[in-house]
Amino acid sequence: MTHPRISFPLSLFVTWFYVGKLPKMPGTWGSLAALPLTWFFHDKIALSISVISCLFFLSWIAITRYLKNFTHIVTPAKAGAQDYKEDLATGNDSATRNAPPVGLDPRFRGGDKGENDPQEIVIDEVIGQWIALLCAPQSIEWFIAGFLLFRFFDIVKPFPVSWADNLKGSRSINALGVLLDDVFAGAIAWGLLQGMLYYLS
Repeated sequence: MTHPRISFPLSLFVTWFYVGKLPKMPGTWGSLAALPLTWFFHDKIALSISVISCLFFLSWIAITRYLKNFTHIVTPAKAGAQDYKEDLATGNDSATRNAPPVGLDPRFRGGDKGENDPQEIVIDEVIGQWIALLCAPQSIEWFIAGFLLFRFFDIVKPFPVSWADNLKGSRSINALGVLLDDVFAGAIAWGLLQGMLYYLS
């Protein structure tokens, strides 16, 4: 696999302080990482909305730049890989003929579907989880409910989450899709959570 050259601040931001680098279920880790923020800002609704809006636009720019640094080449298969490396190193024209199969970087969700959404990007989960818990009571039970609802819709992807998840085009459009699917999942979770609060009040 080729290794992208990504600046430290950019990587730190889109992976939310490298939470996205944790093994397995990076989206879940990203959602969990948002909980301290939502807990701290729970009674600061106007400020929360302002910060979320700023995070959204900063993330759109950051993810667009992050995607630019990726090359979509998988680790070469063992068969013919050594010949390919030797030919490439010596400048031999047969490098083209011996080139191993090319596909998508496995860090991209969706594999061969071509979805430009590296799994380590979790700033979108942070934003979506924060949206889901806006105006939620500051209690463990309601935060767990908001967390589970957001993760459910982020994984199941009902419309319009699925529409945003399949939004493809330029790098900026891909980055927008990365963000919007979690924004929509967070909005649906927020609506249900507020409905539960209203029904139980």
